[in-house]
Amino acid sequence: MEQPGRRPGSKLPPESRSLAPGPTRVHTGPEALDRLARQVADEGDRVLVVSGPTSWGVARDAVVGAFDRAGLALEVASYGEQITEAAIERLCVAARGMDAIVGVGGGRALDAAKLVAHHLGLPAFTVPTSAATCAAWTALSNLYSPAGGWLGGVTLDRGPAGAAISYALVETAGPRLLASGVADAMAKWYESETAVDLAAADALTAAAVEMAHHLHRQLVRHAAGAVADARRGKSSDALRRVIDVNIALAGIVGGLGGSKCRSVAAHAVANGLTHLPGNSASFHGEKVAFGILVQLILLDRPLDEIEELISFFADLDVPVTLAQLLGPDTSPDLAEAARIALARDSGIHRLDVPLDSVALVRAITEADALGRRHLQARRLERALSPIDLGQFA
Repeated sequence: MEQPGRRPGSKLPPESRSLAPGPTRVHTGPEALDRLARQVADEGDRVLVVSGPTSWGVARDAVVGAFDRAGLALEVASYGEQITEAAIERLCVAARGMDAIVGVGGGRALDAAKLVAHHLGLPAFTVPTSAATCAAWTALSNLYSPAGGWLGGVTLDRGPAGAAISYALVETAGPRLLASGVADAMAKWYESETAVDLAAADALTAAAVEMAHHLHRQLVRHAAGAVADARRGKSSDALRRVIDVNIALAGIVGGLGGSKCRSVAAHAVANGLTHLPGNSASFHGEKVAFGILVQLILLDRPLDEIEELISFFADLDVPVTLAQLLGPDTSPDLAEAARIALARDSGIHRLDVPLDSVALVRAITEADALGRRHLQARRLERALSPIDLGQFA
């Protein structure tokens, strides 16, 4: 029977969604902090900066100088060790009477600032001090247990009012955080191309997947050079390009495409690993890199594709084994990690394959074995390489 108001053969109405694609304004380059400070000043002159002890030590002079020139009075509060509910409550008390919240630091500092602003109805501004995540861009904050276990993501009403990407500041973070961000950003392609049916996707979601593909190509082409430049402490076009990809393009993919484009098996596995002892030994993106390998195994992708990606990560010094992620002396409870990853609302269920704890533990174990085999082969190759007799001349 024909439905009222519909012609035969017409499609159902589009899915109703509310998207927050990214910051209202993005400031980049040498004057980024000054332009952000002037934007913040439009909201008022009392500002709470949420940061961490390490990141604030690096960014303090540049941020304070820019905000002083804009006539702003800053108060600074640290989020502590983890972004817990108690930490957010404490920061909300500190933010009373403020006109704006500014996050300065890595992903957790920025997530904390955005979440405090969300609870208090204040504008949030972000100043990343590394390119390890896209937290400076997204309308999303993550909560953790005191031990660092991921508890869930909070979808925010709006994205940051402004973000300042100061290349001079972000470049000081060093190669490891940059490489971790490369892995986190690359997951956008592996997850979105798996979870999104392009034939049925709306235009915005399809654009997000295309952006994820472009992002992946950019990182394959430029990440090695950018990380090499970061190791040398050298600023370069490649380094700035990868910073923009990790922070902005990865953020756009999630902002336009929604959760299908930012959280499938790779992030689910990473979240599970945060609940194991030793989780603080590795960064978020490093765990996500391992999660990508697990996702490819679950999808029964060709072995040479998986080994090629392991080699890519190893070249960047991104961990590819559980011992690298959690410490060499740990005996990880993979069943517990699988239980977390397979939670009812987990994005891992977007995979079109049968999933249970046994299958997931098997995939995690296989990814670890492939990573260990690759590292062993590299060590053997180095041991058998010809000796440069010239070094003894």
